Amino acid sequence: MNGYFSHSEVKNDHPKTRNKGPPMQCTRQMVPPNKPAMSGKPRETEDICLFLFVKLILKAIRCRGLKSEIKYLCNNVAIIYTFVRIKYGSMNHTHTEEVIGIRNLTMHFEDHIALNNMNLSIGKGEIFCLLGQNGAGKTTTINILLGFLKPTSGEVVIGRSEDDPRGFDSRKSVAYIPEVVQLYGNMTGMENLDFFSRLAGFRYDATKLAGVLVKAGLQVEAHEKRMSAYSKGMRQKVGIGIALAKGARIILMDEPTSGLDPKASSDFIRICKDLAKEGCTILMATHDIFNAVNVGNRIGIMKEGTLVHTIETSRISATELEKLYLETI
Repeated sequence: MNGYFSHSEVKNDHPKTRNKGPPMQCTRQMVPPNKPAMSGKPRETEDICLFLFVKLILKAIRCRGLKSEIKYLCNNVAIIYTFVRIKYGSMNHTHTEEVIGIRNLTMHFEDHIALNNMNLSIGKGEIFCLLGQNGAGKTTTINILLGFLKPTSGEVVIGRSEDDPRGFDSRKSVAYIPEVVQLYGNMTGMENLDFFSRLAGFRYDATKLAGVLVKAGLQVEAHEKRMSAYSKGMRQKVGIGIALAKGARIILMDEPTSGLDPKASSDFIRICKDLAKEGCTILMATHDIFNAVNVGNRIGIMKEGTLVHTIETSRISATELEKLYLETI
């Protein structure tokens, strides 16, 4: 199929209506070939959906006759919609401005295939969560996006725009928050923030630094305490503060909620959602299915280097996702 479908004749073989007029005309307008598909949704998905629905219509007319066509469609449309949504991703992804693009990404470590032809598009203000077992390729994907690893083949694009077609300037606004944020334990939260802000080329006064830490969710009374007395959740908040201080618009996170207590995890999710509302894009690798559903706009499930599923969180519950995840891995 070429993605542009209109005025296709449908043969009417039903014995009661075979000779009652000219052939029916099915008219359906789709995205023209020269118009790019919406970011985050492969063009193949449009073709698959169109093919399935046209096939269903033809089968209804051929096997059941025109009178029962509508009833037959209604009984089967939910089945087709669920299949397409789970296997190929949501039809209603609305983040049209691509910020992170991964094209045919493959990574080999000698004989081991860490990534196998991965394709993904993440839009501005979107939180995308990658689920998968250890060794599925989540951290490898993030390391390639950060420039720590060179892929065997394929392409990654970070924040490319008309003014910056190769994304070089946009990489300056990328921040990374690992599972364990490595900060200086003999320095306070404020001093760590000041130090890492200066490394990134920014200088702020004490009032501005305090404001950044508050925005990151760190309580005021902890600003002047040494990092050695911080919990993991508090250290994560300082890490977010450092990302904010350097003006990051793209944040890559690797297992950021691992080991957090429920309150700290809830705070972290709230902060991420607030950042996304301000236009920040977040790619988060995680094992936490329930937090992924709560914080993400979309979720990808990886297995052995392959992105197997992409699902909108608004259309799947945590229980359904857990079942799909266990069936996938």
